[in-house]
Amino acid sequence: MLSRLALALILFGCKPQGQTSINTSSPQHTNLAALSKRIGVPLPESTRVIGVEHQQGKDDMIRAKLEMPRADLEAIGSALPIDPSKLRPGVGRLGIDRNFWNPSEYQDLRSGSVVLEGARGFHLGVAYLADGTAVVFIMSHGT
Repeated sequence: MLSRLALALILFGCKPQGQTSINTSSPQHTNLAALSKRIGVPLPESTRVIGVEHQQGKDDMIRAKLEMPRADLEAIGSALPIDPSKLRPGVGRLGIDRNFWNPSEYQDLRSGSVVLEGARGFHLGVAYLADGTAVVFIMSHGT
């Protein structure tokens, strides 16, 4: 029979494989050019970063929640891996809500996913607010 100490170490002392670290950036400390390069999407200067999470490990995942004027999202639409006009209703593969990452809170959210070169998954979610703001969820990860 395992001792209580050994059981506690097994249950609480092990990190899941592939999640060596999780870094969440505060929006005011996010370099827009560096984020744009990291996620492979051109971001207009009008972009407001709500939150960024980066998990380094086996599958290396980054996700960002952004806001920008709808017109600016439409202007970069052709540079996105997924055409925003082809997104489908719902959260899709954006995953569950956690902290700033809350796609399920937007009833009119549309989303889509593609596999990019190098077997990277790219997921995009967009919700348009009444004031003309586009709320954009981007997740990119290894597969």
